[in-house]
Amino acid sequence: MSAGSFRRRCLTRTNWNESDLTSEQRAEIGRGFITKRRKVEKVCVENSGGSLDDLGVPNDVEAGILALRSDFPVKECEAWKIPPLVFRAQLYGILADRSQVDMELDRLRERGTVRVFKFQGWSGDIGIMWTSDYLAMVEQLIASAKADADQDALRQFAECVRHRPSWRKLGLVLDDLNDVACVRDVAERAAIQHGLLICYGDEGYRFSIANVGRLLLARESGAKGLLRFLRRKPYGEAPLDELEKFHIRASPFGTRFHLRDVVGLDLVEILDTNAGSVIRSTPAAEVFLENKRRVSRT
Repeated sequence: MSAGSFRRRCLTRTNWNESDLTSEQRAEIGRGFITKRRKVEKVCVENSGGSLDDLGVPNDVEAGILALRSDFPVKECEAWKIPPLVFRAQLYGILADRSQVDMELDRLRERGTVRVFKFQGWSGDIGIMWTSDYLAMVEQLIASAKADADQDALRQFAECVRHRPSWRKLGLVLDDLNDVACVRDVAERAAIQHGLLICYGDEGYRFSIANVGRLLLARESGAKGLLRFLRRKPYGEAPLDELEKFHIRASPFGTRFHLRDVVGLDLVEILDTNAGSVIRSTPAAEVFLENKRRVSRT
């Protein structure tokens, strides 16, 4: 199995959430949509001078986010009150052109289709969430807020997210808040209190997600479990089929979720052999595990 086949295999699923996809999108994903889209886009441009983006057909990154989003465990979503969250490293793991991923992701962010978040921690990765999912989470926070002032401030926060282009970045500076009424309520009392903003630097904030700490901890634990499994194997490698059957006790997410992570973070590499694809840990994986062991000792 080639690296491209591995990526297509990671994307192929049978338990799609039908409400999230149109029939055209489901057909595209089921047949390996990335190659097909490029062929159709060529015909579209030649015949009409337009693009598939103009017709509402998802590009590679959008379709990848849809695929990864559907793989997010529903039970954990409900228990942690976190909408499905995708990481940029996972997109790197299933799409070959990382520069194209970054460009398309920036385009989606500027259009307001997705929200992006910069998380601190072991990977320093970018989190990606549909804007509609993020606003639905804010609406839940509004409904659960006890104080009327908090509800009003959160509603104003949601309106700014919907309509202000300057609020589509990773974070805000005080200049972005100066022309918003009740700045203190929006930025400090309500948003920070409910986990939607975190202080960053002397005069700035970064957007965040309520209760995201649990998810990040589970993601890190799962990656460590997967890498430790490979470390116990001869030469630090294992067949892909064997690895996909491995159950990670330290994480509620499936092995496929963490496999996409470690591939995108360059902690493992994919080798093509006559017997099929083999996953091998890289020197970066050893550095990662060693650093985590030192931190746990202290």
